[in-house]
Amino acid sequence: MVSEVYEMFRYVIKTRGLRFKTVIEVGAMYEDDTLLTLPELADCDRYGLNPGYHNKADEKKYEFRIYERHICPSMDANTDLILCNSVIEHDVFWWETIRSMHKCLSLFGAMIVCAPGFSSDASKNFDVNGEACTATMAYHSCPFDLYRFSEIGFGYGVLGELHGVQAITFMHPPRIIGIGINHTDWQGMDV
Repeated sequence: MVSEVYEMFRYVIKTRGLRFKTVIEVGAMYEDDTLLTLPELADCDRYGLNPGYHNKADEKKYEFRIYERHICPSMDANTDLILCNSVIEHDVFWWETIRSMHKCLSLFGAMIVCAPGFSSDASKNFDVNGEACTATMAYHSCPFDLYRFSEIGFGYGVLGELHGVQAITFMHPPRIIGIGINHTDWQGMDV
């Protein structure tokens, strides 16, 4: 993970004044630059979910679990914060994964998602054969690289079922980071 992405997650958590006990990182890597090392999470129960890693825990109290496609295991609406970085662009059915993550959130829990995007800022466009184009992150397979997002796409699609959604474009080529708050108690009522 590049340092700008790590620092942007810190920025979003600090500026929103979020407090939490339980955190899941979907797509967590079992290495030092995982989002689970954010200083703001030091006193939390932290879980890293990644389909490529076996269930294990280490001295840093991260628990890594295998998950089946679109399922967050054993996390029924009790997670205060879900982090997801550079995952949904590789997921054929990203909307199902997002919905599963949403269902893991506690009432008023937060979800922060980051993915490659494109900018709607015309000053960042460039000309190709007379057409305005926007830069985006280069193709990187893992095993597929399928999607790019916009701030509007984050607001209506990726985080559309959450409240207080904010999306920010940063870096070049652009990445989009978005945050939303859960107002659904999953007993069928919207708060």
